[in-house]
Amino acid sequence: MKKILAFAVSCMFFAGSAFAATADKAPDKSTADTVELTTLTKSLSEADYPVVLDRGNIQGTGVFVGDYALMPNFILIERLSFLDSTYAMGSVMTDYGRFGLAMKPAPFDELMDIDVDITHDFYIYSGHYAGKIFGMGMGIQLDYGTYRKNYECKDPANFYASSASPVKSDESLQYMGVKLGTTIDVGLPLDIAFGAALANEIDDEVYYYVYSSYWDYDYRMDNNKYIYNLDARADFGGGLSATAGLKWIKGGEKEYYAYQWSEEYYNYENGRLAFDAYVGKAGKATEWLNVKTSLGLNIAGDASAKHTYWYHDDEDEYIVYDSGSFYEDSVFSMPLNVAVEAKINENWKVNAGIKLTALLARNEKTIFNRDTSGWTWRPADEDATSYLEINPGVEYTLGISGRIGPVILDLFVNPDILTDGPYMLTGNSIGDLNSGVAIHYEW
Repeated sequence: MKKILAFAVSCMFFAGSAFAATADKAPDKSTADTVELTTLTKSLSEADYPVVLDRGNIQGTGVFVGDYALMPNFILIERLSFLDSTYAMGSVMTDYGRFGLAMKPAPFDELMDIDVDITHDFYIYSGHYAGKIFGMGMGIQLDYGTYRKNYECKDPANFYASSASPVKSDESLQYMGVKLGTTIDVGLPLDIAFGAALANEIDDEVYYYVYSSYWDYDYRMDNNKYIYNLDARADFGGGLSATAGLKWIKGGEKEYYAYQWSEEYYNYENGRLAFDAYVGKAGKATEWLNVKTSLGLNIAGDASAKHTYWYHDDEDEYIVYDSGSFYEDSVFSMPLNVAVEAKINENWKVNAGIKLTALLARNEKTIFNRDTSGWTWRPADEDATSYLEINPGVEYTLGISGRIGPVILDLFVNPDILTDGPYMLTGNSIGDLNSGVAIHYEW
């Protein structure tokens, strides 16, 4: 809790200092250039074309928050049925810059060892600003969300003795973060972005066994992750742009077991370092066809760097040991994306995308150090796996976008319909036809 409060105070102090300064008036919205808004649904229909290359992409603002300044005023709501997730957002330009609010699922999928089974019920709320601070174009976004779930068995005497479920549990999760972005001129526009976030999960459980209280025990888990990212993007003109970014995730998990006869404590420390770079080109192939292509380079490494164990039994025996790295995973890949947008008429478009991994190399290593007979640790067995794949698979997606008056609609169509056909004709069950829907109003 102290870590969370310290992080929150730091974010609030920075935000307060920034907005306490006299803000310069933003350009008149009627004369400012705006970019076309790309929703999450439309991005999916483009086979996850790198969002950081698209200045109008809602997902891309999660990195380059200053892109909000280029967007029109909008209100947006999205529903992704295959993720069971809902997104809502609004943003308005004022005389002092752009302000907005958003609600979205907590981004725990990018974190190691964070329970993602319940994140669809856990939303974070964010506020953003894009404009001029101290005379310099800048964007800032603050994120916060919390979730808590309690359970208690009212009649533990009838609780099934061999059940693995706790009779009491109290689980809580929190997420908070800050994102900063600015644009500088180095002969060409260069966007710089920095982000920091803290994710925390705490789980308290009590296990009770009817036939023998000797096996009753309490369990507590505390999982913390710190996430930092630094990104840059350059526009070279003519639709050509490039990005590069570093992401560092560092944290640990602590587990504590209190039995009738002993106590056990585990402490895991782990980390992940990732580097991503993309080069993309966007432009018109014909009057009715827009094409975007990109080539990427992704390098990531995971390492469980330290494992500490502490044990105490009825005879007051203490055993403590530390280990070196016992799990490592490194990945090198080169994704290739192609996205097209074809006009049907002035109001409706078809979106499609193709994604493949041109090259994929991976190395995994697990070290088994524990000698269970003597409760000691030693450099011991290693299990290593390495492989290289060329063109391991192709993903394709399809979507539709249209305008009905002032309302813009995006649909992400289940791509399986292209190969399996509709149920009424083939009898193949492919799930929902529309896996994603986005509706937004711009002015």
